[in-house]
Amino acid sequence: MDREAGGGRPQPAHQARCRPLSAGKFGKKALKQFLWVALALWTGFTFVGYFTPVQQLWAESFTLNFGPWEWFWVLFYGFATYGNAGFMREQVCKYMCPYARFQSAMFDKDTLIVSYDTRRGEPRGTRGRKQDFQAMGLGSCIDCELCVQVCPTGIDIRKGLQYECIGCAACVDVCDGVMDKMNYPRGLIRFTTQHAVKTGGAGRDFILKRVLRPRVLVYGSVLLALTAGMMFSLALRTPLKVDVVRDRAALSRIVAGGKLENVYRLQVMNATEAPQRYRITADGLEGLAVASEREVDVGPAESRWVAVRLQLPYGTRPRPAPIPSISTSSARAPKPTCARSRCSSCPAEVKETSMNPEAPTRDGAPWWKHGHVWLLIAGPVAVILAGIATTVIAVRSADPVVAADYYKRGIEINKTLAARDKSQLPALQGRNHAATPVAP
Repeated sequence: MDREAGGGRPQPAHQARCRPLSAGKFGKKALKQFLWVALALWTGFTFVGYFTPVQQLWAESFTLNFGPWEWFWVLFYGFATYGNAGFMREQVCKYMCPYARFQSAMFDKDTLIVSYDTRRGEPRGTRGRKQDFQAMGLGSCIDCELCVQVCPTGIDIRKGLQYECIGCAACVDVCDGVMDKMNYPRGLIRFTTQHAVKTGGAGRDFILKRVLRPRVLVYGSVLLALTAGMMFSLALRTPLKVDVVRDRAALSRIVAGGKLENVYRLQVMNATEAPQRYRITADGLEGLAVASEREVDVGPAESRWVAVRLQLPYGTRPRPAPIPSISTSSARAPKPTCARSRCSSCPAEVKETSMNPEAPTRDGAPWWKHGHVWLLIAGPVAVILAGIATTVIAVRSADPVVAADYYKRGIEINKTLAARDKSQLPALQGRNHAATPVAP
């Protein structure tokens, strides 16, 4: 942005926008869009990985052999990510993001936000660099409006906090650059609290004294409890779940051999990422046996309903109803038949798993030793690390948004515009004269 002669309002540098696109700039734009598309597709892949075995999904990604629903959701989430974060960007923050609407309910007067120091900046006004603004009755703000120009959402932070503010601190950087050029102290726009601005408290000590207040302690405790609960449930999750349901459509009956038969339905849910084979047994009564299929194969992250027929010699002394249980087979399981005809990632043999609903145990290595788990965690972790790195760079290094000779450049551009308008003045006068009707 450039300024008018005499220190007036800033003007957009239209000449810079109309410059032809060079090869280097085209390459940067193409690389940026490619990275956005790659990140969007990775986001869609990780979302689908929560519902489809991620190892199988990863193997299918090299051959693009996804199922129709997998294709739909990967592209849907990828399109949503690219559209929101890569294309609309700040428009999402202004018109679509719900967090901006209810974040005011979580704020208080001691919340650290981007704020404009009205006590120091007002009244604002233009002045020369060597003029005494205090003798002129002005504040530190020179009313250059660069803070408005660099804001991605287009708000004026000098009007106070607005819900469109995303806390990017671009206005802080540009204002500090202007203060440096004017030889004024930095911090006219800074990260501070409304309480500190109102009372005139400056420095970190004033803000840190009010950090451990009830609101922060309550929010921190809730967040810590949620994080601990998530990690606890992940570490102690049960890899096998079984529901036993009495088949009400079939009554107990006497079958061949003089045996009494009851029918149950078992829902066997495999919560692991590998196909499993389970052996069904029944106990609780003497002579109780399973008359149906004794072994069942369940694919990774799938559930299967199994009909179980239990038989008992007729006339046995009644006892409490028998409870079917699940145990493992000691023999190695044969190669399973995958439900998906295109599946190429199933192992040649199924791992035997020692599981029982009453005393569940683990199969294979712990969850943190599986690479696909870290593949899903890598996305959020990368965002957190990138945020930390960005914060460190912003704090330790300068970000000169304003050029050192911005005032001289503004004057030269205004002279160029004035000369162009002056050269076009005769033609405009002639056109206006020709277009003016002559009175009869």
